[in-house]
Amino acid sequence: MSTVATSIRLKADIKELAQRQAEQEHRSLSNYIEYLIIQSAKRLEKSAQKDDSLMTKEEFFEKLDKSLAEIKEGKVYSLSEEENLDDFVERVSKKLNYEI
Repeated sequence: MSTVATSIRLKADIKELAQRQAEQEHRSLSNYIEYLIIQSAKRLEKSAQKDDSLMTKEEFFEKLDKSLAEIKEGKVYSLSEEENLDDFVERVSKKLNYEI
């Protein structure tokens, strides 16, 4: 890949900071700046990708409405006074056929 000469203006203290950081990374200043740009681009690209594990605002409110309706219908599980939390979770898991 060919390179091109580029000139940028930086405050002196910023240039010194970048030079020190480059040295700590065992890079030239030019290579360090290139590295930073590539890393930043990768982070931006990753954050721009849609995360399928997240729900939309509409999906969230649909689920919330459904849950509130189920509560009104009495579709709830309550912890009895004589059972501990582990027993409660086990009981509910069995009713829902969910393995813990």
